[in-house]
Amino acid sequence: MTPDKIIKEQLDYSGITAWHEAGITGEGVVIWNAETNTREHGRISERRIKDAAPGATVISAEQFMRYDNERIIEESVTYQGKKYSTEEFIKAFNIKVVNKSKSGSKTLGVLSPFWKRLRDTYGLILCNAVGNEGEGDWGGAIPYDCAIYVGAASLFKGKPKRDYYSSVTNELDFMQFTGTWSGTSFSSPCLAGMAALLAQVKPTIMQEEAYDYFVSHAEDMQIDGPDEYTGYGLAKMGSIGEDWEENEVITKTKVKVNGKVVEVNRILKNGENYIRLRDLETPLGICKVDYDAKAKMPIIED
Repeated sequence: MTPDKIIKEQLDYSGITAWHEAGITGEGVVIWNAETNTREHGRISERRIKDAAPGATVISAEQFMRYDNERIIEESVTYQGKKYSTEEFIKAFNIKVVNKSKSGSKTLGVLSPFWKRLRDTYGLILCNAVGNEGEGDWGGAIPYDCAIYVGAASLFKGKPKRDYYSSVTNELDFMQFTGTWSGTSFSSPCLAGMAALLAQVKPTIMQEEAYDYFVSHAEDMQIDGPDEYTGYGLAKMGSIGEDWEENEVITKTKVKVNGKVVEVNRILKNGENYIRLRDLETPLGICKVDYDAKAKMPIIED
């Protein structure tokens, strides 16, 4: 099986493909991948975000932090040659989801209030890799009381299976697939992309709500109930109509009007897609509607 087919199989299994087919791709959501994409590790983690949320805007930028037990001495994010404080960066680029595929201190210390304030002030969803230490001890760059910790899984004989190296800890929240790469560094960004799909549908979503969503849709693995090996299990996307029936999501689609392709709104509500006739008044003035099955688009003629 080719790498692309493996990834597609994983996306299908996690329910992500169904959201893409409904027009939910993370459009309008900005994800900060907190490392540079000038190195292979950063390029792959960015790719994994895009696997789950191809329509999202991904900004890969390194964060620098220096701190002791009492205070944060210095912190910044450098992007496109300009240095920002972390808060300035989040505000400047309207960040909604953060992925960190890096280790850090096991001690919560000064980092917890730092990240909690940013998370709660700006409605962020924070994701961090749980680490590749097996049963060894590990700490994330964002403390576990602030972020969603994600472990690594593979799809084996049609079922999700924990990767042997994925860290075993009570701080683990969910598992997710790593694509064709090895490491929790590449499962965490996939979950971050999944969070972006939720944020496209509900832009005001907070981390607690996203967390509860993944808990309610997780597929149990290895041991019944939450455990230190697989957390709540494999994070999955549920039914759009069932879970988001109070929301009307507007995406874009193309239709053919008098032989000319134009872009109009596509509405997702209660799990159904439709085009409002009033959205065709500007390009046309309305008319006869048919459907071209081969081109997979409506045909409008006046």
